[in-house]
Amino acid sequence: MRNDTEKQSIRWYAQKWLFDNTIALLGPEVIASGALNNTYDRIGYDVLQEVQLLRARVRRFGDLGREAKRLGARREAFAKENEAQKHFVAARENYFAASLFYGSARWTIFEEGNPLLQQLDSKVTECYQKYAQYADHPVERVKIPFEGSTLPAYFHRPSGEAKRFPVVVVLQGMDSFKEQGTRLYGDRMLQRGFAVLAFEGPGQGEAVSAGLKVKVDSFDRAAKAVMDYLATRKDVSMDRVGLYGLSFGTYWGPRMMASEPRIKAGAFVATASMQPGGEAVFDYSHPAYKLRHMFMAGFTDEDRFDEEYASKLSLAGFGPKIKNPVMFAAGDEDFLAPIESTYEFYKTIAGPKRLVIYEGQPHGVGDPQLSSTVGDFFSDLFAGIPLDSGITLVESGTEKRLQLKEYTPP
Repeated sequence: MRNDTEKQSIRWYAQKWLFDNTIALLGPEVIASGALNNTYDRIGYDVLQEVQLLRARVRRFGDLGREAKRLGARREAFAKENEAQKHFVAARENYFAASLFYGSARWTIFEEGNPLLQQLDSKVTECYQKYAQYADHPVERVKIPFEGSTLPAYFHRPSGEAKRFPVVVVLQGMDSFKEQGTRLYGDRMLQRGFAVLAFEGPGQGEAVSAGLKVKVDSFDRAAKAVMDYLATRKDVSMDRVGLYGLSFGTYWGPRMMASEPRIKAGAFVATASMQPGGEAVFDYSHPAYKLRHMFMAGFTDEDRFDEEYASKLSLAGFGPKIKNPVMFAAGDEDFLAPIESTYEFYKTIAGPKRLVIYEGQPHGVGDPQLSSTVGDFFSDLFAGIPLDSGITLVESGTEKRLQLKEYTPP
């Protein structure tokens, strides 16, 4: 990125040397957790070699985009060799990985009109559409009409006879993208018979590259656009539509549910911005998050961003409007959002609700069962099983699950 871009955030520019040293010590995931860890998870076990290569070659933030792009190009070259040899399963796997590595490289660029950003954006789409051509289930690229622009998305449908499927709409965080919306194999939602609509709203991935910036209330209106689109599909069961929000999607997602009653259930994991004003995520965590979000929202002046955007982030008043079942999963030591904020919002929800709190866990919530828990949450609701409202505390170490009536934050 240009030097003047990096100067837009005082803390980023002043502390970049510190985070470069941290990356050298702990690896690039310490800064780009969503862009990288979600990529690793979606590709699967075979990504371990690339993880080792990335950690060996990335010693500072400026290395990350270059090296992730190289891994994308490497996988794309493998995929083209596979195609030439008519090894289409291998081509599927390598095109999927290439798209996600190109997407991880794209995440490191926080400025409009950057030629490399545009090149990477094209590569993400090109490789993912090649993956879709060879995928083991139908994958359709769609563009959802929205306020004179479009919301880019992929619609994944389970294999087998076409019918009206229940749908889970996947909403990623601010440092993730729609191509990470499903796993290459064994996706928890597709395995349960759900179709998946993985979309990008204003400020995310391909959408922001095309100039669609996020406003405080953008996703309130995007909810209607998404649901209007699903209503046009003959293979969607509109009385069984759920919303799965991750990270910053836990701020946008509840606003979507409050604005759009056709969303019948919501699951929100790693509660990043339920704190009014986003103080923890923007001022006391990795400064890359703030600089990234300034780009997403179209601000080059940090003071204006604080006054006109960040200070207005709030879920106040939205809880009573949520009448359909909802669950939250959060670590009680999430460095991006105090657990108090999540708990206070949870108490305002009008409909059936479940809060799962992981003792001693940070933002990522390191529970390997969590995706399955979310999948079963939707499965039960769509099968007509009512949600058992309440609070569950998962004890660290023992993994014992305690059922609580009230919760006192540590």
